[in-house]
Amino acid sequence: VVAAGKAVVAPGVEEETVVEKEVEVKWFNTQKGYGFITLLDTGAEVFVHQTAIHAEGFRSLQEGETVEFNLEDSEDGRTKAIDVTGPEGAFVQGAVKRVAVVEAKAVDADVDEVAEAAAVAKTLRHRLLRVQRVQRVELLSWL
Repeated sequence: VVAAGKAVVAPGVEEETVVEKEVEVKWFNTQKGYGFITLLDTGAEVFVHQTAIHAEGFRSLQEGETVEFNLEDSEDGRTKAIDVTGPEGAFVQGAVKRVAVVEAKAVDADVDEVAEAAAVAKTLRHRLLRVQRVQRVELLSWL
């Protein structure tokens, strides 16, 4: 995993530096669009905004995901991650998509609805059998 940044070697002259570091996403809030990446060797945390993420569609990060990125000093003096990608420049994995969670809940709801419908059908079947028995008894007593 690579964390890259720029080192100042002389006033006004920057040199690209590449540092191999083990990193993973500490957390990412998909609603607010930002989170933090942890450098595992030092425990330092680097801010990441969704606009810096290389992804298909919705830009987010999955907690614990391994990523590669460049470092940039922001205007307020803090370091932030930019050009965030998955390993070897691939798209990031991203957070579990809300659609998938909603679909999973819908499947659970469908299963519950089917079980409830089966219970209602069983009850109706028993009532129908009872009515049929009563009708037979009435028919036999009439004959």
